[in-house]
Amino acid sequence: GFTFFYLSDPQAQRASHYETYSEVIGTARELYPDGKFVVSCGDQVDLGTNFKYWNYFLNSTDAFMDLPFMPTTGNHEKKGAVLTENFELPNVPEQDEDSGVYYSYDYNGVHFTVLNTNDIVDDKLSDTQLEWLKNDIKSSNAKWKIVVLHKALYSNGSHYDDDDVVGMRS
Repeated sequence: GFTFFYLSDPQAQRASHYETYSEVIGTARELYPDGKFVVSCGDQVDLGTNFKYWNYFLNSTDAFMDLPFMPTTGNHEKKGAVLTENFELPNVPEQDEDSGVYYSYDYNGVHFTVLNTNDIVDDKLSDTQLEWLKNDIKSSNAKWKIVVLHKALYSNGSHYDDDDVVGMRS
């Protein structure tokens, strides 16, 4: 067993907004000091191509900067290869990164598959990503498999009936 931190949508437009985010992470670290890494399911910043926002995000999160950070592409990072430019990601297959990135990794007997929910064709994951997903899951012998994505397929939030969410869910 192990503990990891799972978070989403810290996006902000001001450095002061990230101070609150950093406080939340700091509290989580106090409560669970053995946490091994952070899984972020997207929207690290409000606009992925804005260097200033990345600067705010990366400079305000001292509470977890000593932990590996495993990001997911959110809809606010869908322009260009901002995740692979800002983070060293493992097992990134060759892909068109114009809308983000998908990849996978293993930790302590758990396989994590990170999807790019911006890579949508006809309201579903692109055929390329879907085929990669199937092969990625089938090729893992891990006892536990976790799929991480930005857009929640099952939620009572405001996007539960968006066409792309309905399409991915089916």
